[in-house]
Amino acid sequence: MLLGTARLSDVVTKDATTNIYVLPAGSMVPNAPDWLKSRRMHDLISELRNAFDYVVMDASPLLTVVDALVLATVADKVLVVVEWNRTPHGSIAEAFKVLRPEADRVAGLVLNKVDISQLPGYGYYGGSYYRSAGKYLATPEI
Repeated sequence: MLLGTARLSDVVTKDATTNIYVLPAGSMVPNAPDWLKSRRMHDLISELRNAFDYVVMDASPLLTVVDALVLATVADKVLVVVEWNRTPHGSIAEAFKVLRPEADRVAGLVLNKVDISQLPGYGYYGGSYYRSAGKYLATPEI
């Protein structure tokens, strides 16, 4: 798409199980960040926004490759995904520092692979599980 050798209809596929449309990343190209901030990328995002209710872009880790930061500049919102008990706290703080220019786009943080049994305060009340995680998860300073 970004190289101008394909149309959207040529590369988008629909997953039969979930009914989700997917546009694969494609092959590696030199200077990927330049392509991601190109006019063609902005046009592609506009075309996707017109064709779909939601456009979700999955990016590489923010601190290891610049691609994710470039995509943050064209996204409406950014979710930072952190792996429970694996992502160092310093890396999380650094990610939010890197995202500071895009702070208005940061929608939040997703903590995945959480081991609920390791969090104190886990309980059962009124037919549902609950947790008071406020003291464990604080809004990082941006």
